[in-house]
Amino acid sequence: MPASIGEMMSLQVIDLTMNNLTGRIPSSIGNCSYLKALDLGNNNFSGEIPSSLGQLKHLQSLHLNDNMFSGEFPTSFMNLSSLEILDLGNNRLSGNIPTWIRNGLANLRILKLRSNAFSGGVPSNLSNLTSLQVLDLTENNLTGSIPMEPFVESAFAGTQGLCGSPLVFKCKGGENSDKGKSVENEDND
Repeated sequence: MPASIGEMMSLQVIDLTMNNLTGRIPSSIGNCSYLKALDLGNNNFSGEIPSSLGQLKHLQSLHLNDNMFSGEFPTSFMNLSSLEILDLGNNRLSGNIPTWIRNGLANLRILKLRSNAFSGGVPSNLSNLTSLQVLDLTENNLTGSIPMEPFVESAFAGTQGLCGSPLVFKCKGGENSDKGKSVENEDND
């Protein structure tokens, strides 16, 4: 993707899905201040997600799924208060899922972080995202208890280290234990 994309400041939608694009997203994309939808999914982009995406204050939909992005969840996304859809699935992202998502991305309806290498626990305040309709955290390295009731088991499928409702595995030390160890349900006859 050429750096000159940042000169197209009036763009509202960029959709370059499934084009076998390679390299990095140029930081100049942050100059597209009217952008409402950015879909770069199903390409071969790599490197870290540029922090300049956090400048896109009007962005409502961001699809960076099925690429080879690495690094951690960008803190600059904290500025994307209009964002409703965020799909970072099937990349090589790591680190913790940030707790600021509840405040910074309060309008999220869809959050897909599946098939990455996120670790640590599921932030307890994700359950406070009142607009959230889809949460997909499958196939990560998450551990500990699931601190929220509104989500279904399928949101966490393939994530071995989690326990507690809605999963069938109880947590050692009680449902809300911070120990992060799961044990299979057993019948106590």
